[in-house]
Amino acid sequence: MATPLWTAHPECPEHVKAQLEARVRSFPSSFLLAPVDGEVFENPDICQERLQGWALSQGFAIVRKSGSMKQARPRFEFRCIHHGDNTLDTRHLEQHVERDEENRITSRRKQEATSINARSCPYMVYLAYKQVGKRGSGIYGLVLGISSDSHSHLMAANPLRYRKEHVKTLPAFLPALTLGRSLRTANISYSVALRVLEQVGFPLDRNTYYNIRSRAVSAEHTEFAGLVVALEEAGFIFECRIEEEIDSQTDTVVNRQLQQVCMLNAL
Repeated sequence: MATPLWTAHPECPEHVKAQLEARVRSFPSSFLLAPVDGEVFENPDICQERLQGWALSQGFAIVRKSGSMKQARPRFEFRCIHHGDNTLDTRHLEQHVERDEENRITSRRKQEATSINARSCPYMVYLAYKQVGKRGSGIYGLVLGISSDSHSHLMAANPLRYRKEHVKTLPAFLPALTLGRSLRTANISYSVALRVLEQVGFPLDRNTYYNIRSRAVSAEHTEFAGLVVALEEAGFIFECRIEEEIDSQTDTVVNRQLQQVCMLNAL
């Protein structure tokens, strides 16, 4: 009996379903089975890839918390991204936004935190260097152990919400990021860039797009001209439909608006 193809959660956003399903279906079938005690791995990276594949198919993400092969007895700990009681704050921000009497922000924190990962999730597995096979075999390897396989939260309908852990591993992410960088360099607004990125199959979210670092371009570039340059530099073949407003007195173009971009080759 054939194994049914993995499908995304019914509530997963339509615009990410294809990418998500393609990624999960590309995994070895073993990735879609719950981790069990006794699995043996060559190294911790392969183990993390296997655990992350399982997490993606279920709706959460894995983070490696500790471990090094330089230890006398190597041991690696993997937790759910929602472990812990407090959200990690590496920038030492204030708890809340602080303002002066004129309502100007005076704190390092510029906006209130709205997304909290810390939910005290108990899920934890570990990888320990120990003897495998029969007792006295003298053969050692990295063996998986399950400390807790339960969660304190619901699984995400869209696991790609965990951008660092999952989105950046998708095959189309780097090409889309390259195109996005070209569009950002040309000062293309997100609304226009999104229409282009959707056609090539990987719409970057607003934060990722605007956080792309790029060089500034000349102020006299119009958005349309910038878009054309960016797409050409990225090697895309495309067609543009524009509407022009012509001054009947001077017969010159007084306004030009981009209506549609049709990509003729995709990522």
